[in-house]
Amino acid sequence: MNANEFTQALFEYLSARGMQIACDAQQVHDALEAMNATERRGIWEFVGKQLRVNPSTAHNYYHNTWSMQFFDNIQPYRDVLKQMVARNMKLSNSEIVQKFLSAFPEKNFLKHTVQQIVSIQKLRNSKKENLITPSESQCNVSSFQSFFEDNGYSVDISQCVRFLDAVSM
Repeated sequence: MNANEFTQALFEYLSARGMQIACDAQQVHDALEAMNATERRGIWEFVGKQLRVNPSTAHNYYHNTWSMQFFDNIQPYRDVLKQMVARNMKLSNSEIVQKFLSAFPEKNFLKHTVQQIVSIQKLRNSKKENLITPSESQCNVSSFQSFFEDNGYSVDISQCVRFLDAVSM
């Protein structure tokens, strides 16, 4: 299956639904994006049958390969997005996505990809915020040792817990 065959199969689906468009990838994509879920019903079965692949293969090819040609590559902007997430951790994911997309109105990024990057980066940043420093670790060790000793126990915490140096992570 290649992009031209896939475009042709999508064009045939749209033609069978009475749409009058040219067999052009951009026009086919625009027509599909304008359709609602009800209008698209059966599309992957139709396309899969035309291309002799199963419907899920047609669906995945559309979303993961064929439609990518209509969006700008986010890779050169990934660091900008990560910095924006770091500076705006208190904003919701949707607000950060909207802020990023607004910063580049001339670009046509796939919104789902931006949402994924924001979600992953917020999770990574929040994990970094929850790390404790070595000095905080030492404070916690002292507190635990004091607690156990005050309650009649003799425990060497260094033999029980291994504290990692948060700086090296």
